[in-house]
Amino acid sequence: VDRFPDVKLLIAGKPIDQDYADILHKNIIELELEGRVEFLGSVETDKLVELYQRCTLFVFPSTVETFGNPIVEAMACGAPVASSNAAAMPEVAGDAAVYFDPRNIEHMASVLSDLLSDPAKRAELSVKSLEHSRSFSWEITAKKLCMISNLWRSRRVTKRAWLAAISDWAASFLLSVRPKSVRRFLITRP
Repeated sequence: VDRFPDVKLLIAGKPIDQDYADILHKNIIELELEGRVEFLGSVETDKLVELYQRCTLFVFPSTVETFGNPIVEAMACGAPVASSNAAAMPEVAGDAAVYFDPRNIEHMASVLSDLLSDPAKRAELSVKSLEHSRSFSWEITAKKLCMISNLWRSRRVTKRAWLAAISDWAASFLLSVRPKSVRRFLITRP
């Protein structure tokens, strides 16, 4: 906290677990971070896009995401991304993010500190984010759906190949649905 006095943590999204949210609020008060952390609650899409575009760093510490839509949203807006290395996040973000162990506070702090100290690395991640986000689109999703349909009609496909194709299509399709209850952690500077 002392190394980055101008940094503020914005947490967007309505609380999924109110008990956990209460613990976070209590910890913020105990650590005297009231002016450094802001809970934004549910955020309209236009405001969320603005937050993604303006953030110094988008942080996604989730341990349970099945796909990671917020990561793709942030990447599509050019945000540099630091993400947990759990669940599907590395598969979704590829080399367009820097990863940390979400269960290791020291590792997470080290990764975030390194990124906050390195504007060139953040700029590189922003470029990678935009490039990688282009691999998620309705056009690509439609092409994958056609491929699945053709595989089905040919009847010359193994069960494993069929399931892989369905899984790949589903991952693309899920981007059209933005969960309203997901928390997004954005680090900003004035």
